[in-house]
Amino acid sequence: MTASPSLSIIVPAYNVAASIDKCIASICIQTRSDFEILLIDDGSEDATPDLGKLWSERDERIRFFSLPHKGVAAVRNFGLREAHAEQIMFVESDDYLASDTVACLLKLKKEHDAQIAIGGYVTETLEGEATYPRQLGDKVLTGAQAYREALYAERLQTYNCMKVFDKELFEGIEYPEGAFLEDYQVIPLVYRRAKRIVSTSRVLYHYVQHEKSILNDAAHLAMVHSAWATACAKRYQEAMASDVLSRRQKAFYRIHLTRQIIRTALEYAECAAKADAQQEDNKLCLEKTLELLERVYGKRVRIEELETVLKKTIRQKALVKLFYW
Repeated sequence: MTASPSLSIIVPAYNVAASIDKCIASICIQTRSDFEILLIDDGSEDATPDLGKLWSERDERIRFFSLPHKGVAAVRNFGLREAHAEQIMFVESDDYLASDTVACLLKLKKEHDAQIAIGGYVTETLEGEATYPRQLGDKVLTGAQAYREALYAERLQTYNCMKVFDKELFEGIEYPEGAFLEDYQVIPLVYRRAKRIVSTSRVLYHYVQHEKSILNDAAHLAMVHSAWATACAKRYQEAMASDVLSRRQKAFYRIHLTRQIIRTALEYAECAAKADAQQEDNKLCLEKTLELLERVYGKRVRIEELETVLKKTIRQKALVKLFYW
């Protein structure tokens, strides 16, 4: 293992025997090598632990850990505690890196004296079909600016991966164990702590999507949506209490979130009306969405009122532009 690594790369792994070799190989062949890899198995039931042990025997930079199954949030917290370097990076075990990802992000971060460096990414299917989501590109932001961007989740997402962080940004912050979408709650708070954040348009990270992942598996629809609603409510509460947003910015965010929730509710209402295998799950998702809307909008909205409230938000937005400063 590198005596004094510049970077700790944390790789949570759970039942990923089919993809772990490609992921770890892409890290091991990086053009810059002064890092450690914390490969952490989360109680897998397939060959993942055996493959992890083989990789740790093959490359001295890899530290392999085998934990009882507690979920990815617990694994991330464990990795942060065990990391030797002052800079950390998360890589999902389904994904893989361009060969110069580490070198590029560390160089970019140092050149701009930043606490976070963000790489460009491409979303890929297992068949190799690529999608390039809207991203920040070549930019330097303050932590406050990044926090505001992340609330809207248009150009800047709250994914753990694709980034190098100063580890100290996580001090006092823990991923909520047992919860899905753990990054949705944590990463905006980490952004807010940073003085400077730099991003590049260079595609450095390959984000692989497949049907059996928890977020894409129809069998987990209600569970994942419930987690989203809970995390969204918490993020809204934190934003409204934050001194990073002005009164006007808070009003705009409230309207934006209201519109997003209503559109989601309308989609679930349409799906819940269909007689199919997921009808009950869609009804549960609709109810959770309406509960979330009540928290953000301030009162209960019936399904038949959704379109009317959506139209009202257009007028509300115009009033905020005129009267909120």
